[in-house]
Amino acid sequence: MSAFLLFLLMASSFILSWGMTWVMIALLEHSGRLDHPNERSSHIIPTPRGAGLAIIVVFVMAMSMIITTGGARDPVMLALLVAVLMLAFVSWIDDRRPLPWRVRLSVQSVAVAGTLGMFAASTTLPLALPVPFLLIMAPFLILGWLWVTNLTNFMDGIDGIVGVEIIAFSTGSALCLHLVGAAPELVALLLALAAASAGFLWWNWPPAKIFLGDVGSIPLGFLIGFFMLVLVSHGLWGAALALPATFLADATLTLFLRFRRGERLTEAHRHHFYQRAAGLERAHHQAVILRVLAADAALIIAALIGVWMKGWIGQAVTVALAAIIAILFLAGLQRLAHLRTP
Repeated sequence: MSAFLLFLLMASSFILSWGMTWVMIALLEHSGRLDHPNERSSHIIPTPRGAGLAIIVVFVMAMSMIITTGGARDPVMLALLVAVLMLAFVSWIDDRRPLPWRVRLSVQSVAVAGTLGMFAASTTLPLALPVPFLLIMAPFLILGWLWVTNLTNFMDGIDGIVGVEIIAFSTGSALCLHLVGAAPELVALLLALAAASAGFLWWNWPPAKIFLGDVGSIPLGFLIGFFMLVLVSHGLWGAALALPATFLADATLTLFLRFRRGERLTEAHRHHFYQRAAGLERAHHQAVILRVLAADAALIIAALIGVWMKGWIGQAVTVALAAIIAILFLAGLQRLAHLRTP
């Protein structure tokens, strides 16, 4: 794909996502599809929810174009397309009429297992993971992928946070994959995702006029998990762990602390580091988002350092740097939470 066509893809993805989100604000407000504050919320004013559909629709359009015109008719890519559509459909229903968690988890498990299985059948694109590796690691990969899918939903608790994370993760992944000579279709797909997320973020930046909803956060979390595997398949396991490290660190440590305190893990809560730092005042959300943005920028640099150093040593250095950045990020949020406390 030429630089001009890539620019057109990104520009059209941004404009379409921006326009669809703008239209959805009016439609959702008119239909009364609002997110009312609850125990998990960091907002106090009912706000339209469900604009994540715009990102997913634009991503599917971009992916369909790349598959049909770019020669990327790979089993993995086709499985990804089906999985994203399936997750978006079920999550859209869940946004309107909450489904039992067993139903949601079952659909997510089918999407993850099906797409993971296609990695072994990959031929056109250099995505294939060794079959023995998949067989041995499959249970752990499925559980990890499910965790990434759902933690993205858990982290969608304040204005702008998921949009910033998706843009940073997608851009960082695209840069790393381009530098190691990955298929141009993969790079284009990631940049289209970043552009579509930027179109949504325009309206979701604090104070947000509309929220993502599960229809956005669940498929987007699934896509993070997918591209983490793509990075691993290109030898960039350190970048796969580093680029989403802000979300991984906050959600995983929060889950562990809640488990240690004996809390019911299925109950809604506001115990994430980013939630306690932001508080209920939406004016404080931007301070947290800027910290997320700064940490993500540092993590992209760490990933690029690993690519530059090459090999296992480079990836190990990336992981070490990411661990330091994640610790400093959480410590900064903790300090901000203490300042918010009267």
